[in-house]
Amino acid sequence: MSSTGELFTRLFDQQTTSGAPKYFALRGAILKMIEQKHWQVGDKLPPEQAMTKLTGISLGTVQKALGSLADDGLLFREQGRGTFVASPEMQLRDPWHFRFLNEAGDALLPVYTRALSCELTADTGPWSSFLGEDQDEFVRITRLLDVNREFRCYNLFYLGARLFGPLAKKSLAKLHGRNIKHILADEFGVETRHVTHRLRAGRFDAKIREIINCPRGTTGLILEIYGQTHRRKPLYFQRTFIPPSERWLAAS
Repeated sequence: MSSTGELFTRLFDQQTTSGAPKYFALRGAILKMIEQKHWQVGDKLPPEQAMTKLTGISLGTVQKALGSLADDGLLFREQGRGTFVASPEMQLRDPWHFRFLNEAGDALLPVYTRALSCELTADTGPWSSFLGEDQDEFVRITRLLDVNREFRCYNLFYLGARLFGPLAKKSLAKLHGRNIKHILADEFGVETRHVTHRLRAGRFDAKIREIINCPRGTTGLILEIYGQTHRRKPLYFQRTFIPPSERWLAAS
């Protein structure tokens, strides 16, 4: 066994002795290997069969763990070639709303965003009331926000389709890690001038719990954001589901 393989096995064993299920233990060991720079951007991970031998867990569990890390943007998989460490391109730059603090409270934690979908919808709700009932359709962008690789939030971003309809045709890859407000300014010439926040506690439904890996009955924070442009004209509506955590969210 190589020294890297021995280290990976040791990290996996440390995770299992902490009482974590094998699926989470494998995820944790892979994350540790990346955090400690034993596996770096572009490095190829051991084959799935090799991981089953190193850890003693089933191939299905290995594939599930690798798939979830790929979904989170930490790994990328190429058919016939293997699994590789992804670059940190998905880190959100200049966050306005998702400003979670480190333990010392003097720096922001990194937030990694991945677009799950971008589509036109005729659904109505608080976004339609805010953006204008005269809008026939809205652009709805759903995103997964990964805070410091510790917990995930689910985000819904709505825009009026009359002006921003072309966004629905944009490749999801071009939305990963992007601050959508910058896209609106750079590509549509519309700047965000005013923002209002509303926050309440609430229970998450089954779909959201599954996406962000929360147990049944989870009560978290529901953050609504109302963005406006010149002369207080409504620009966008966001709703974000934030699970319980030890991290402070800086409000401004």
